[in-house]
Amino acid sequence: MDVEDVARLIPLNGAIRKLTTDLKLRKRLHDNYKYHAKKNVLILKNNKTEYYQVDAKQFYDWVKQKFPLLKANIPEEHRLTAFQVVFNSQNALHAYALTPKFSTLDEAEQIIQDQADEIRDLKNTIEEHKKTLAEVKIKADKWDRWIKEKGYSRVK
Repeated sequence: MDVEDVARLIPLNGAIRKLTTDLKLRKRLHDNYKYHAKKNVLILKNNKTEYYQVDAKQFYDWVKQKFPLLKANIPEEHRLTAFQVVFNSQNALHAYALTPKFSTLDEAEQIIQDQADEIRDLKNTIEEHKKTLAEVKIKADKWDRWIKEKGYSRVK
């Protein structure tokens, strides 16, 4: 790790304190980011102080994604979007490396078909839920009419 990487590290607790004063939200942010960072190998631990040191850009990008309501509290130097970067050949190579590679056209078509099937299944599930809600509403209306006919009052 070179000096430039260390300079970007900030204390996790300090960064969270800048975002919110709510203690429960602070705890949730701390625990969630620790889990995310360990899962994605992003966190560094300072052995002398036992405080977590995190990369500022990675942390604030994660906050923007997972807690969008806190975007306004992010320090101004970290509010810039990912599109505001200097373009060079390394960026182009990185973008190329991130694009999915398909071994065959058939494989790509199969993936697209699978996703279309999932969307269709979700639409069918939504329609089933709508039908169920309509049936429940009809039964609730019948029940309300029956109660009115018998002269009963609703239980409060």
